[in-house]
Amino acid sequence: MDIIDNNENQMQLNRFNSNQQILESNGSSENGVGSSRLTEFYSPPQENFETEEMQGTMQHILSENIGEFVLIEFIVGTDSLMRKQGILYNVGRGYVTLYDEFLNNFVVCDIFSIKFVYFYLPGDRPDFNFNMLTNNNRPINIVKQTEQLNNQNRNEQLNNQNRTNQLNNQNRTNPLNNQNRTDQFNIQNRTNQLNNQNRTNPSNNQNR
Repeated sequence: MDIIDNNENQMQLNRFNSNQQILESNGSSENGVGSSRLTEFYSPPQENFETEEMQGTMQHILSENIGEFVLIEFIVGTDSLMRKQGILYNVGRGYVTLYDEFLNNFVVCDIFSIKFVYFYLPGDRPDFNFNMLTNNNRPINIVKQTEQLNNQNRNEQLNNQNRTNQLNNQNRTNPLNNQNRTDQFNIQNRTNQLNNQNRTNPSNNQNR
């Protein structure tokens, strides 16, 4: 009996730690009644599904894996499926809450509409984000979008570097141009002086 109680306490502690890590990583806090708060989002305390009547249910299985990344398929209507993904944050009798780390928000889903649940290995994520749909109801390709953003950032950095190089080259060229203008001006002055002197010398020679 003591072993069962210890295991139950350990599982509850693991669930609490998983939620707490998500909260702390996003600047959240616990309020006075044990509910979590994140940008005005409130979630009730995690229920205990270790009772005899709840063992083996979807609630029990999901609650045992709080903190894991999942992709869940929900049946909509009679034959349509909708997918939602995220980190298992909280499981209730009639709902499951997922945390979308990419969008930094929470999704509360109807637990009775769940058809399939896919669990991902630690660190693995799907290439598509099924919480983000295009106008054609297709999921956003996260990998492709991330690559596009990275390429855009690289192009902006290259453009900024090119502008900096152009400014530096311009700054280096301007002193040379100014020096050339000064030299030309000095040469012109000397030429004018010589011309004036030549004009004056014939008069002086005639006078002599």
